[in-house]
Amino acid sequence: MQALKDSRARRGGIAAVFCVVALVAAGCGGDDDTPATEGAPPADEGTAPAEAPADTSTPGGDDTSAPGDGQSVVLGDDDEHRVTEAGDVSIQCDGGGEIDVTAAASVTITGQCDEIDIEGTGATVTIESSDDVDIDGSENNVTADRIGDLDIDGDGNTVDVAEIDEIDVDGSNNTITYGGSPDIDDEGSGNTIEPR
Repeated sequence: MQALKDSRARRGGIAAVFCVVALVAAGCGGDDDTPATEGAPPADEGTAPAEAPADTSTPGGDDTSAPGDGQSVVLGDDDEHRVTEAGDVSIQCDGGGEIDVTAAASVTITGQCDEIDIEGTGATVTIESSDDVDIDGSENNVTADRIGDLDIDGDGNTVDVAEIDEIDVDGSNNTITYGGSPDIDDEGSGNTIEPR
């Protein structure tokens, strides 16, 4: 019987040694809870990691930004960008892209965009060219060289566009001056829509 107890004790001791070795090996990543990267130099505990500079382009995806003055963004065909805070921002549409302006920002948009949505109040937006511009916000000032389709559901907006194909207005007290011979549908009230 004593031999059986000694055998169990040895197996328990061996199992305990394996557990300790496994725990030590798992904890070899350093003092913190993050695992070590092979070949990486040890972290200096007295220094905080440097933050990477912000990437202002949004290739292949959606980007929400809080632009600082002078921020510049380049959008490709399927890219989206949201302007969510006041400030000056320049956006270049490189063959497409969608832009949402939700803040009282000063936004300059160059190139050919797919769609621009202006949902905030008090924005100043300058547009080179866009297939669609939707203004759901109020008291925005929009100047454009070329717009395919302009839809305004907001109130008190001012729009001046050099060339446009279609104007649809459901909001009230908007002022639109235009160039070209657009189709016009005014279902709002108190709107002024007239050629330049």
